[in-house]
Amino acid sequence: MEIKGNCMMKNVLLLFLSEIHLDREKHLSVTSYHADGLPDISCVQTNEAAVRFLMQKLALSGERLDYIFAFSTKKTQKDIEYLPADGGQFVKVKQRDIFSAVISRTYPELADRIIYVDYDEFARSGDIIKYVMQMVDEIHDVVKDNPPEWRLHTDLTGGMRHVTVLMLSVLHMLKYSGISIGMALYAAYFKEDTSKNRIDDVSDIHRMFEMVSSTDSIFNFASLREIDRYFVNVPKESIGLELRALLKSLTAFSDAVKICRTGKFEAVLHELADNLRRFKECRGKSAQERLFAQVLEALERDYGDIIRQDVSRISIVRWCLGKGFLQQAMTLFNEWMPAEMIVRKLYYPNPLYKKQIYEKCKAQNMGYKLNENVFVHDFYGTLESLGIAGRQAGRGNVSAISTKFFAPFRALMQDEGVGDKPENLSKEILDELLMDIKCLAIHKMNLQQGKESWDCFEAKHGKLMACVQHKKERDVFHSYMSLQKYFLHPSMTDRAMYKSLVNAKTDFLYDLFEIPPAQREECSILEDKGSEAGIALKWEMRKQNIENMLDSGVAVCGSDSDRVLAVLEILHWIRNQRNQINHAYDGDEVADTGEIEMKIVYALDCIEEMTGA
Repeated sequence: MEIKGNCMMKNVLLLFLSEIHLDREKHLSVTSYHADGLPDISCVQTNEAAVRFLMQKLALSGERLDYIFAFSTKKTQKDIEYLPADGGQFVKVKQRDIFSAVISRTYPELADRIIYVDYDEFARSGDIIKYVMQMVDEIHDVVKDNPPEWRLHTDLTGGMRHVTVLMLSVLHMLKYSGISIGMALYAAYFKEDTSKNRIDDVSDIHRMFEMVSSTDSIFNFASLREIDRYFVNVPKESIGLELRALLKSLTAFSDAVKICRTGKFEAVLHELADNLRRFKECRGKSAQERLFAQVLEALERDYGDIIRQDVSRISIVRWCLGKGFLQQAMTLFNEWMPAEMIVRKLYYPNPLYKKQIYEKCKAQNMGYKLNENVFVHDFYGTLESLGIAGRQAGRGNVSAISTKFFAPFRALMQDEGVGDKPENLSKEILDELLMDIKCLAIHKMNLQQGKESWDCFEAKHGKLMACVQHKKERDVFHSYMSLQKYFLHPSMTDRAMYKSLVNAKTDFLYDLFEIPPAQREECSILEDKGSEAGIALKWEMRKQNIENMLDSGVAVCGSDSDRVLAVLEILHWIRNQRNQINHAYDGDEVADTGEIEMKIVYALDCIEEMTGA
């Protein structure tokens, strides 16, 4: 692993202190190690080789080792007696003091920067956590002021149990503090032929462990961060075209889940299924590809319900719920289930009037939503408003959307001024307003051509101006404009004005139609759109619309009407809950996750049971 130079970077080395051995003459046993292009390193203690090697590597980029942290076993804390190489009497000293002395002589700056954590190598596995936490605390005390300035290297010499249980545990805990992970070294000792001794840079193997151990982040969070880090350092020749395509598909899928790209979800899954199949079928995989294939086996077991060509939308929503991706499940449920209701012939437009209905849907939402979603969530129309007066199919038209005071007016605006006029409003004010909206394009042209001054126009058309002002105040993109500039803007059309009045605030409409205070209804429930009572009241209004359309033959129910209405009610409820989660809402009545999941699962079960799939 190449160390990239950074003058601000500081370096620490974590190691497991090895025992010191004596030769037959009771001298400290000296061992030599080849050092990957650098001069051979002779030492009396295995970890010394890793320290010297790392120092030489760091020096190439103008850096140095700042601290050494070592697990010290009971054996390395005990005294050892040996004869000095230059003669003399036996010397008795702790093993780890020999390591400290040798390192301090060679690198005086580390003399007081070797920190030991005492470790009982005979401790039960359950007790090892305290040693891990002690080491984490020691390192954290040094790097805590600015962890990103520090890089942690490891000497993995010392036995599999110690490396996996101690060293990797410390690394996993520290990486979340912001410290970066550097080189992983291993002093390979060959007892039968010491001329083969060498210091290996095993950073690739260490990254492999990191990748395998990080598969939980893929399963639980659809995160590829560790996978990406691993393959960045893999030689390009070790990654075939099939694996490159698969990694690209995995990234696209991860993005689709995290960002909830509804329109791309299914296409991404189909592409992922194809590329997964091609990668599994390709021959001659490199070592890195064979390793990743093992990870993919676990991935397939966890994602098997959705990584296939024939995956259903309901299966995807269920998978999101199972993984705890609640907001993604709510979004997909809200965006996909309206079309499922129509495709499965549960609640759908009468085929005789489908063209006219979808034209209304498209006009009603300016093309921003799918017609199927508009039809299920919002659309209300009568045969008359569709231009099919006299052709009634059920029990006949039902005239009112609801008995709420402004519901007939909102219905009239939704139908762009076509239909029966509300009898509870001033005919004079209503006729004036409808005429001004109908002639809105002419008004704008006269103003632009100077045929009428703005002041005169504003004074003459007070009700229209009040509606324009109300719309401007709720338009976050253009609210900064003057009223004149806003009125003359290309986005100000008769259709936009109708749409604005469909959703106008009740208090504004009371003022617009000059309703006396004594006659004004209490509208707090309707205005608090996020409250449970508000959602329920809006559903009652929507339910009556749906029943009216079923009665008149505008819409068709292809199954048990009670169950269909129950699913439509859940769709309405989930849509409101999702809006409260996604947008700023200062209420405290957002449903808990358990209730949301229960309602979605019930709706999905109903849809499948009613259609037998």
